[in-house]
Amino acid sequence: MSQSQLDTLDRLHALASSRQRLTVLAWIAQHPACFTRDIGNGTGIRGQNLGRLLLSLEDLDVIEGDIPPGERRGRALRYTVKHSTLAELLDLAQKYLCGECDSNVRHTHDKP
Repeated sequence: MSQSQLDTLDRLHALASSRQRLTVLAWIAQHPACFTRDIGNGTGIRGQNLGRLLLSLEDLDVIEGDIPPGERRGRALRYTVKHSTLAELLDLAQKYLCGECDSNVRHTHDKP
């Protein structure tokens, strides 16, 4: 397994380790080009907590805002899921879970 695939597994772990992250991601997937306030109203997650979740999802490269990060101050963003990135994560997860990865690599990421 390549370093790139290992990095992808780490991103998948970060994504799946937070129910709130998954809730926000699912809401955005079901409501493309949605505003932050819509996400908050739809999920019940608001304020700084929602802001941190959105930033972490952008850092994981599974969502994107319609305005580049350096130009956002005071502007309303629309968020959309990056379906190709999400598909890559899920494809690798399936291979990992089905044992299609190098067994030595699998054991280095498994917790005791």
